[in-house]
Amino acid sequence: MDKDGKAPPSVANADDEDVSREVYLGVVKSYNDRRGFGFLACAETADRFGRDVYMPKAEATMAALLAAGVDRETAISMVMTGNTGASASSAAAAAACLGPDAAKAAAAAAEKKEDGDKSTAPRLAEEDLVFFRVRRSVEGYPQAVCVQRLQKLTGTVVHPPSTQPGQPQHGALTSDEAVAVCGRREVSMEVEACGQLRLVPGDVVTFCIPEAEAEGAASAAAKEPFAKMVSLTCTARVTGSVLGCFTLDLPRTRDEPMAARPNLRLPCHAFGDKLVLAGLPGDLDEAELMKFFSKQGASSAIVAHARTCSFASVSFSSFGEIAKFLARTAHAYADEKGTLIARLLPLEAPDMATLPALPAPSLTSNLPEEAEPGSLMVYWSPLVLAVAYSVELRVAGSTAPWSSVDVASKRLVATTNRFDSNCSSCKVTGLQLTAAYEARVSYFTECGTMSESSEASEPCVPSQGASKDAKPPAHSPKLPPASLSEAYPKPFSHPSHPSHPSHSSHSSHSSHPSHPLSSHPSHPSHLMPAHVPPPTSPWPWTPPGDVYPPAADVLGYSPPTWRSPSGLVVPPPAAPELCPADEFGFALSVRWPAVLQAAAYVVELREADTSVFERFVRSAPEAKLGTLVELRVGGLRPGPPPGRIYMAQVRTVGADGWESIPSAPGWSPPLPALEETSGPTSGAGAAGAAGAAGAAGAAGAAGLSADAAPWQPERSTKDPLAKSLEVEERRRIEEEKKQAEKLPERAVQKGEARVWHILKKHRDFFGKPAKSWRQKDITWSKKEAKEALKNLKFKLENVAYGGGAQALQKKFENYARAESDDDISAKVGGDLGPITKRRKLFGGYEISKTTFELKIGTISDIVESTEGVHLVGRFE
Repeated sequence: MDKDGKAPPSVANADDEDVSREVYLGVVKSYNDRRGFGFLACAETADRFGRDVYMPKAEATMAALLAAGVDRETAISMVMTGNTGASASSAAAAAACLGPDAAKAAAAAAEKKEDGDKSTAPRLAEEDLVFFRVRRSVEGYPQAVCVQRLQKLTGTVVHPPSTQPGQPQHGALTSDEAVAVCGRREVSMEVEACGQLRLVPGDVVTFCIPEAEAEGAASAAAKEPFAKMVSLTCTARVTGSVLGCFTLDLPRTRDEPMAARPNLRLPCHAFGDKLVLAGLPGDLDEAELMKFFSKQGASSAIVAHARTCSFASVSFSSFGEIAKFLARTAHAYADEKGTLIARLLPLEAPDMATLPALPAPSLTSNLPEEAEPGSLMVYWSPLVLAVAYSVELRVAGSTAPWSSVDVASKRLVATTNRFDSNCSSCKVTGLQLTAAYEARVSYFTECGTMSESSEASEPCVPSQGASKDAKPPAHSPKLPPASLSEAYPKPFSHPSHPSHPSHSSHSSHSSHPSHPLSSHPSHPSHLMPAHVPPPTSPWPWTPPGDVYPPAADVLGYSPPTWRSPSGLVVPPPAAPELCPADEFGFALSVRWPAVLQAAAYVVELREADTSVFERFVRSAPEAKLGTLVELRVGGLRPGPPPGRIYMAQVRTVGADGWESIPSAPGWSPPLPALEETSGPTSGAGAAGAAGAAGAAGAAGAAGLSADAAPWQPERSTKDPLAKSLEVEERRRIEEEKKQAEKLPERAVQKGEARVWHILKKHRDFFGKPAKSWRQKDITWSKKEAKEALKNLKFKLENVAYGGGAQALQKKFENYARAESDDDISAKVGGDLGPITKRRKLFGGYEISKTTFELKIGTISDIVESTEGVHLVGRFE
């Protein structure tokens, strides 16, 4: 017994009878840094035991000491005596070359001198890679013993492994760190080592070489080294790239009255910030999905039911969470009845439709005069992740099979043809003059899977050919204008997720809310179909007095009204004003009067003599009489004299997500020409430089950038006093921000506790008007604020159950930054620093009292104060 009356910790040996002969390779899934224990994830042990493997404190400490350079005999002695402080560990490692006795003596002397400095003793960390064996506990649960931490190396993929016939089955990566482990710089890797990650050359990954560490570098140098436990850490791919394509074998959560249900096998695509699942049954909802995905780091899920298939979009807070999820092929998680195992399997049917459909395409026969009879133009909304499109037509109203449009001949053929990812329209010829046709579109991703076919377009009769006497109306485009709202499908509406537009002051190519690839409405997405209507032939330069829109007889149909389908009045704004935002020609300011009904605005901008435009979403400020709204666009490129001219139109977005018809167009004066600039210019893409006004430019083909700061009257830059005051004001704001974001530097002392909190203000309290950095005016009641905190607590408890105190603290801080109404502590994750029992916080002692009643690593029930309602966490 030790001085506290507890039995000393035991350390297993490999030759013990109850220790497995098999050596497993796993990863530290969760680790309680303060208590020293954790759980290991391993596909083999998950299959064998049906759960993660518990790693006791003694075994975790042993593994950390061995990794620090302490010999095994000394490490066992240190663990048995509890002599594992930082000073003792360093001394034992330094004396290891002198033998175990000298190392033990050095550790004991250092421990006595430092009086048991255990706070910084060697520790394992989450995502560490380990060897381990298993023995059963008294209750029959698997426990990890003989744990050995492996070196985690970093390398760059040269060529990835492939499962396709005729391609290299083994991939390769290079790593300078691998030379010390296996004597070689180039290391091979197999598909199984990557989980369900799809790697490309240039990806940066972490990995280990188990055989080399087991046999020693000298023995391993004669063999071909293989990387294991490969995980993606950095990639240069665009955000919409496919990171993984697999089948998710997901158990159904068990309900008491319901019999056991078979596992779901859902085709799944992984992107940079979300997973898209297909083939969902009708009774699977967001709550059941989040029972699993919340433990994997997901922030939200949306289920959408389509014509033939149901889809789900699961959003993650970071790229790293997605990569970590894909690297493991077995994920253990708990529900109310026990532990379940979800598995990531190879995609079973790559030719099935596993992605949601695009909006229905548009058809038009309003072609240029020289168009041949029997021709139609098909337009569709492009998608970032699509690498190809398939366009099909048939006679409207018939049950005949669809025929594909041949890319080369532009005629209908029986075989599938694919258009390039840069295409968003195609011309079809050779059609019957008397028949009306309808079209649909599908898209393909880089992993070879395809989407559902879109809904059929509205019927359209092909062009009858140009009439010799026909003359186009003056000042009218030959095709429907590029921004008519009928080119857009209606917003998606889900019973539990009403559709709202994505509000962002830094967004281009806004996303359509109806597509399941979109994030939750409060999170803009780059993966949704670009909200782009059919492009037209170049519009001629016309004076600002030109009438818009064209007459109905020119368009062939009546233009949409200012009333949305739900009955809300959504009028368009007045024509915007465009003016240069800098003196170099890199930035442009678009201003327009505010609309009272606006929840947001959409700005469509293009050069005056082109048909290609970009869309920007601007959140709506509080609309008062005389309010102007401004959007500043950077990344423009100066043109030849007299300079480029731009045209913009603005749409109002209503509270129901419906967009109004566009405003009358506004034109800019010629921006400064190329010869007048002193900054760098770009080539065919957008500029890579910023104007003097501070608008950031996008490089290459990345598109323009928007900085939609609220409009303020311009100050004269010629007034030196005004300029110095402006500089001083900026300096003061930056200094306040730095002071607010400083973490408490002082460590927790005796009699203190460090407290974190999430504050929700409400309107049902007496005092100063309720407002915060998140909301100018707090409108919800105390009951609603409490309900919001209850939902957060439920999510946090799930995180704690699956990932331990460390994961709980990380998730608590993330929620505090996004959800807390405390203007100061929200910036630092809700951290209020060390406090005492009698510290008055927020006008009372409720927070202090609650904090000292909590165990370390736990969160409180809802606490009320004079400021609002709180969720309190104690992690130190």
